[in-house]
Amino acid sequence: MKRILALVAAALLAVGVFGGAVAAVAASEPAKSYGGCVSKSTGYLRILERNNLAKSSVGKCKSTERRITVPSTSGLIKGDKGATGASAFEVWRDLKLADGTQPNKAKTEADYLASLKGDTGPKGADGKDGATGPQGPKGDPGRGLDGAPFKMTFAGNGPWTCSWQADTETLACVTPAS
Repeated sequence: MKRILALVAAALLAVGVFGGAVAAVAASEPAKSYGGCVSKSTGYLRILERNNLAKSSVGKCKSTERRITVPSTSGLIKGDKGATGASAFEVWRDLKLADGTQPNKAKTEADYLASLKGDTGPKGADGKDGATGPQGPKGDPGRGLDGAPFKMTFAGNGPWTCSWQADTETLACVTPAS
């Protein structure tokens, strides 16, 4: 019986020592956290990498920012869903100028979409000439003014000198005096 009590006591002691060691190791590890940098001038938040805040290249805040860290075990609760925001068209339509006027108030979505299109740009430069094409097939034999094949008949011996008279559409041929 003493032997059983000694074994139970040893087992309880071992569990206690082992459990304490595990708890000590867990407590020495850094808690997982979320980090960010808040701009001192605008208040914008820049989120840093989770769980690697010190080693990350983005884990450093700029001199114009203030660092914040939120442990993941902070017990943050999720809030209610916010109201749906205005569409880009609604923001454009409801835009008020400095003088209080609303130039887009009576305009439609089609007007909004048309306003997004810019003016036509300038004409581009003409492109380079294309490469020379292949040689075409041989053409048909030539024809005279009446559509019949062109024929010339010479009487006598030459040499002949001929010239086309464009104003009368005639071919004049002469033989030099010998």
